[in-house]
Amino acid sequence: MPNDLRPIETTRLVWLIGGIRKFQDTPAGYGIATGLTLGGIAIRELLDPYLALPYVLLFPTMVIAALVGGRKAGILAAIIGGLAAWYLWIPPRGSWKLEWPAGHISVALYAFSAAVVLLVVRGLNETMRTLERERDLSSTLFKELQHRTANNLQVVSAMLQRNRALVLRHPETAPEVIDAAATRFEVMSRINRLLYSPDMQIVLMGPFLETLTSEILGALSSSAILVTCRPCDIELSRTKAMVLSSITAELLTNSAKHAFSGPGSVVIGLERKDGTYVFTYSDDGRGYDTTAPARSEGLGSRIIAALVAQIGGTMETRSGPGGTFVTIRLALT
Repeated sequence: MPNDLRPIETTRLVWLIGGIRKFQDTPAGYGIATGLTLGGIAIRELLDPYLALPYVLLFPTMVIAALVGGRKAGILAAIIGGLAAWYLWIPPRGSWKLEWPAGHISVALYAFSAAVVLLVVRGLNETMRTLERERDLSSTLFKELQHRTANNLQVVSAMLQRNRALVLRHPETAPEVIDAAATRFEVMSRINRLLYSPDMQIVLMGPFLETLTSEILGALSSSAILVTCRPCDIELSRTKAMVLSSITAELLTNSAKHAFSGPGSVVIGLERKDGTYVFTYSDDGRGYDTTAPARSEGLGSRIIAALVAQIGGTMETRSGPGGTFVTIRLALT
């Protein structure tokens, strides 16, 4: 089978067995398992003149019963089948007596084999649960990736349109515009690599912000800015963490480009307060006039405003000679 078909076939197998296992540990599952076992006993009884082995049809029905009904249903099938075989097909037939040593050995081997079979099926069920979780995770990651890619492409489109207009007005700024775009793409790439890990469903924001700011400064090639992340034990969904990451990247990029002419410092924090998450960002740069039209129309400011609106948050900004202070509030849910 070609390698590119294996994931598809595996997914189909997971869906098929998942459909079979949907009755596990339910009354319906126990009923199906009991019916399968009784059916296997009936068929074995019909074929009795042609079969020498008493348990020949019991093990397959036991496996199917355990897959359909779960571990307890499998044990129930093993007990019912074992008792039926003991009474009907182990000499002396039609009796609970056992001939020594053949009858005792036969029952003991059945009990041992049934236990092994049920353990194997239990392992298979655990494997299928893991595959189902991975399937669901892959689906979630794919949907999130689609959404994030669409958002990133919108940002890229807006940035290219703005940069095109800027270059047309001031052709001499073309190298600077291209460098800024390349930096933003690099930052977006690093954020995606950090967050789109199969193991990362919930993000512990304290250590994550430290890693994130280090990656952003690396993309900006800025070693003169000292970033301090306040201790934080808050966990966020990957979606909210992604949005806050993008906001942090835009704020830190703006500080690196406009706030400092030399070394500078930035402090970032995230806390629960008054029924909301409060994200704070401050730098000790030169500040700017928050009412200036040029500032309010900047691409970075528009991106931040769009990201805050995306998660239903609110933002307050103060800036002056002592630096810039940004407070973003978002709902706990």
